[in-house]
Amino acid sequence: MKKTILFGVATATLISCQSYQPVELKPQDILSEIESQRNKKIDLETFTFAQAASAMDTNNLRLQQIRQQYKGLQEVANLKTPLANPTITAGPAKGSRLEDTTSSSTQAFIGIAFNIPLGPRLRRNDELNELIALRAYNEQVLNHRQLYFELREAYVSYSLSQKAIKLQNKIEKTLETTANATKKLFDFGSTSKLSLTEVKLQQGEISLEKLDQIMQSKEYLAELSNLLVIDEGILENLQLEILNSVDQNIEFQKLKQQFILNNPSLARAEMAFHLVDAELRLELAKQYPDLSVGFDADQEVGERKRTYAIPFSVELPIFDRNQQAIALSLSQREQKLITYKETMNSKISELKKIYQQQMLASQKLDILQDVLMPLSKSNLNDAKRAMELGTIDALRYMDMIKDHQKMQLQVVAHEIEHWQIKIQLEMLCGFPLSSNNQADINTLEIKKMELSK
Repeated sequence: MKKTILFGVATATLISCQSYQPVELKPQDILSEIESQRNKKIDLETFTFAQAASAMDTNNLRLQQIRQQYKGLQEVANLKTPLANPTITAGPAKGSRLEDTTSSSTQAFIGIAFNIPLGPRLRRNDELNELIALRAYNEQVLNHRQLYFELREAYVSYSLSQKAIKLQNKIEKTLETTANATKKLFDFGSTSKLSLTEVKLQQGEISLEKLDQIMQSKEYLAELSNLLVIDEGILENLQLEILNSVDQNIEFQKLKQQFILNNPSLARAEMAFHLVDAELRLELAKQYPDLSVGFDADQEVGERKRTYAIPFSVELPIFDRNQQAIALSLSQREQKLITYKETMNSKISELKKIYQQQMLASQKLDILQDVLMPLSKSNLNDAKRAMELGTIDALRYMDMIKDHQKMQLQVVAHEIEHWQIKIQLEMLCGFPLSSNNQADINTLEIKKMELSK
């Protein structure tokens, strides 16, 4: 009977254990997989930002990594903390110099014991696991939003940089026309060599500016390619939409409320506080001892009679009541609370600074678009009529065309600056400030958890 029990326990233990499942990492195969993904054709004339956001949601490897991390921790949280495994004791008992029997004898004995927590330790450990999984879920949300903003910045900057390059091409053509006309006038002796040299210098300057713009555009394209896991060559052949500048004249108090709810640094600091609070609750629960319940079956060596015992034992928490771990957890909880306050102070100052910069950048862009550009266009129309009347020559008119085109280029540069500041503001708030853009993002909400008392 005893042998049957031991064999059954051993068999059940082996069956319940999981076996190792190997996974191979082959760099060449992984490279081929990534290249296959990056070189997938996109049969679209215009690659909208919403389509780009959808592609990133599917392809981005950083998102896949954080989702897998959350999945694993959630699986752990779904498993309730089990009781401690029972302990089985078994072995031979040997007796010697026995009376009324042989000189020695050997008999088997067997026993089993269980530990049952008297306090809420298991429940507190479950709560801690749930919070760890919740933190991973929130990291998934925060990382997705961060990548969304990075994508929007790269998409807008690349799109506008292409617009800037087209304007620079127009300026180059204008200067080329001016240079040809100046060369003819120089050949006729109607202008000096100084004028011809000045036009050539302007051509060289615009060529350098164009190369700088192309280099910057390549950086935006590389970032876009990395986020989307799509090759640069494919993206270069796609037409990107020009996103309309979103009016963000939102009251600072309303902005601050969005900031408190969604700022990534605040969310992480809050989760860190709740985690150490849960760890403190677990350490407090460890003050309570475990109740040990056992069962022993024994037979005196050399005797026919059998004895059975059901012992109960409990540790008395007189000396060690987990004081050191509790004191450390109390200090860590206070530290995390101070960290949250420090983060709040730092980020609210940054929010005010970026908010003011966004307002000033918006005013600069308004002056360029609503005041200077209309004046420049009107001035160009007047110059065209003046040239037709013979008041100014063609070279002067070409100079004014070039100046107008440079102002258009300046508008594009300020649009990029304005977008970048607005996206910084949204990153601080942790959420798109325009309802139109919220449709492009996976609008998962940051979750908060209240622990049971």
